[in-house]
Amino acid sequence: MSATKAIHVSYRNASKISRNGEGLRHVEWMGDCPKLEFLYLRDNYLPTFFGPTGLDLLKVLDLGNNEITSLDFLHHLPVLKHLSVNSNRLTTLRMPVCPNLEFFSVSNNYLESFMGMPSQPALTVFSCCGNQISSFAGLPALPSLECLRLPGDPDPPAPPPPPPPRAPPPPAPPAPPAPRAPGARPGHHGHQHRHRERTRH
Repeated sequence: MSATKAIHVSYRNASKISRNGEGLRHVEWMGDCPKLEFLYLRDNYLPTFFGPTGLDLLKVLDLGNNEITSLDFLHHLPVLKHLSVNSNRLTTLRMPVCPNLEFFSVSNNYLESFMGMPSQPALTVFSCCGNQISSFAGLPALPSLECLRLPGDPDPPAPPPPPPPRAPPPPAPPAPPAPRAPGARPGHHGHQHRHRERTRH
């Protein structure tokens, strides 16, 4: 069995693959991955994502910091929910409708407009910072959108630190002694009681 064939077999039952920063230039080594759901290929030299087959279950794909020039590979990812193609060589947002796509980041590419991007019905987070887009022309209807980050947007502020823990309450003061009747002396009442009993005899 060849080394390439052995690699294909090793990934056939994988649900997650992470090969970030390995200098990869193609993805044919993946072969058929019918159970794959999470794929991380950041910081490589991939010019495209064509090659793998059987990615019908893939939900998360991270191709950040590669050499990607086209999004045509999305035709073969029917249930993809999270796509990051930050820091690639994209010049267009031409792509198919991805009915399940919820997160899409194309920051730090070479985009000048939204032209070519169709409506994405499930998209809630769309980031396109670090491009040369100067207007909303071509931006499609995004009915589920909750967060849109545009060129020139600053990084989101860090969350505030949690408040310090509250100090415990001070202990309650001791209860004051019960007041005595005016003129009473300790033990006096008991002494009178014994005296009366002796008088009866």
